[in-house]
Amino acid sequence: MRLKFKNYLDNGPIDIRSAFFGGRTGPLKLFHKTGAGQKISYYDVTSLYPFINMTTRYPTGHPDVHILNNDVKWTQPSDNTFELALLKVFVIPPRSIDIPVLPMKIGDDDERLLFPLCSTCAKENPNGDVNENYSCKHSDQQRGWVSTCTSIELNEALKEGYVVTKVFRVLEFKNYDDNLFRPYIREFMAQKIHASGFDNDIKGDKQKEENFIKECKEKFGIIIEKEKMKVNKGKRTQAKLCLNNLWGRFSLRNFGLSQCVVTDDPAVYTKYSNDPSIIINFFEELTDDLLLISYTKKKEFVEEHDSSNVIISLWTTSAARIHLLHAMQQVVRTPGCSLLYTDTDSLIFSHPIDNCPLQLGPHLGQFTDEYPDFKILEFCSGGAKQIK
Repeated sequence: MRLKFKNYLDNGPIDIRSAFFGGRTGPLKLFHKTGAGQKISYYDVTSLYPFINMTTRYPTGHPDVHILNNDVKWTQPSDNTFELALLKVFVIPPRSIDIPVLPMKIGDDDERLLFPLCSTCAKENPNGDVNENYSCKHSDQQRGWVSTCTSIELNEALKEGYVVTKVFRVLEFKNYDDNLFRPYIREFMAQKIHASGFDNDIKGDKQKEENFIKECKEKFGIIIEKEKMKVNKGKRTQAKLCLNNLWGRFSLRNFGLSQCVVTDDPAVYTKYSNDPSIIINFFEELTDDLLLISYTKKKEFVEEHDSSNVIISLWTTSAARIHLLHAMQQVVRTPGCSLLYTDTDSLIFSHPIDNCPLQLGPHLGQFTDEYPDFKILEFCSGGAKQIK
């Protein structure tokens, strides 16, 4: 029965949280050793989420709800007429691609985030597998899946050969804000930069220091005061927390959390026992007169907090995945380069010593070298978050 429902083509209302995915984490190769003239680099995006908050156009206001259930054939971004929207579509990935684009959650509890080219193969191997000679035999309909995704990420997929054959529902936003987070990010990014001090390759060179301060203002409107550029790890950590945590506060999970009540009133016991909006986890007699009732609110009865806005959070992670996607594509599409591992805001890749596909820089959204003083000779990984 569970398998039957897993394969059911859901054309019902959009579950906004089903489009809320995290970053792309995992190896693309399990082992790599540098050859002659080759180098392994480990690059990290500087303040990825603050950069996205600073540069992304966010949808605002209440969306228009479109109930369509239309058969379509979208093969390019221009086919998608919804500029800022959350779409529920049936999408078929290409049979071959260097970097897959759209994510899909796998497992009974949606615990694994994959970027498959066949949903059936992914479901048949819920714990993963390594088979270099594997060839998918499934049809396009079997390979595809119902995806709830942002218009910006769907357009990236359409550029790379994905095809949309059915549009179920759309939440279309007519209003947007280019400055939603900018004042906030400017304030705390200035604090972080001040507490970090100048980078070693800038420090001491007056011209480079002045150029850095000038570029911060020109690129992002961040005001840097030279006399405040002093290393302070405590202030830096505090500023970093403020920068990275705000967008996620709009989507804090408010369901599946147990609550407790202690009572000596039989009427309260009866009230909770007969409440159709909750699930009783257990009763526990604390004393002869006191009873502890543990319960969980059913998802369909949970009320969102006044400040909840999951769209803001999922739009942030979607734009962040696109930023990393472009970097990944740059690596794999450069001759002599090989992508080894990704982790939300970082890449490990091999490349010719004299031809690195990614450029380093000190600013938001640019790359920094995680190990500039070391030479990486070998890469080995056992899976996500397992690298050596």
